Amino acid sequence: MRFIQIGIFLFGMGYCQGLASYFKTPVYFHLNMRNGYDSNVLRLSKGEQTSAAWQQDLLGAMSTFDSHYLRGELTGKSVFTFSRKRKMTVSGNAALIRYSHSPDKKYTSGKLELKYRWGPYRSLKYSIRALSDFYLRDYVNKDMSNALLIACMFSDRDQQIALSYPIARRTWLSVSGGYLQRYYNSEFSEFNLDIIYQKGRLSWKTQWNMTLSVEGETGKAENITFGETARSSDLDRSYEYTQLYIPLKSSNSVWIFDELGCAFRQEIREYAAESLDDPLHSGREHTDRKLDVWVKKNISESLTVKLMARNRERTTHSDFSWVQGLKSFEQVQVWMEIGWRTVFDTY
Repeated sequence: MRFIQIGIFLFGMGYCQGLASYFKTPVYFHLNMRNGYDSNVLRLSKGEQTSAAWQQDLLGAMSTFDSHYLRGELTGKSVFTFSRKRKMTVSGNAALIRYSHSPDKKYTSGKLELKYRWGPYRSLKYSIRALSDFYLRDYVNKDMSNALLIACMFSDRDQQIALSYPIARRTWLSVSGGYLQRYYNSEFSEFNLDIIYQKGRLSWKTQWNMTLSVEGETGKAENITFGETARSSDLDRSYEYTQLYIPLKSSNSVWIFDELGCAFRQEIREYAAESLDDPLHSGREHTDRKLDVWVKKNISESLTVKLMARNRERTTHSDFSWVQGLKSFEQVQVWMEIGWRTVFDTY
């Protein structure tokens, strides 16, 4: 699975370069390097952080709750113009992420996107994204033991189709639907999910170069391995969720910055389990909130610097107080990202 993202990126770049040669159009490359900090890598609750003093196994291979991390991403894009209004964009990217204080927290991602435009705010887009070996933390593998902790990680394959169309001056609507396959490593395959989701986003751009969007998303995750494996699959991990996302971005220069932005995201997830044999999921739901703020500075035409901070808080609701304490957590992330753009054009 780790090589799927690289394959997607190379296929996208090869396809993009082949079309670029045929249509004699340039290929744009963008390299991003991120240097960041994560305050709660394993998403531990306050109670778990207290328990870690005498239960070191909770931390897996880590010795601290926080970590420095690095992320490198390469993006390639080419635009093929058929007429004044009709264009097609082919793009792909690949990213590599490493956490300094977590040997298990190293993963890759990749994406390929095809976008056809036939006028302002009019577009049809298809994308496929892959995420490989995203480590969560160590959990007990109950098919093998009631005490042995093993690394738990998952991989994603996400396909999405999106349509955008204007509904008023400087206002447009985007609707999309997707199919996400989230499969875990063999020790935790009882958590495998197929997720069908749909989104709607209303965006408005002011004459002062500010863009405000409101997006709603609903989805249903089906636990496809429910009852299919050993005893740990006897519990249904299916759930439904709704999500609200509100980003606000200003492209006007303010002080020394060329872009300022903030975004709020809230997800409410409700599990389908109603069995007393599964108190961890039965009657449980959680509210997950993220608040992002960022500033961006264009150093030159090809070089940018971006500073960003994120505060995340998950509050769990359950009939069992120990579940609420176990699954609620707080997390802070800050990072600096340096971006460099160049173009390959021999035509």
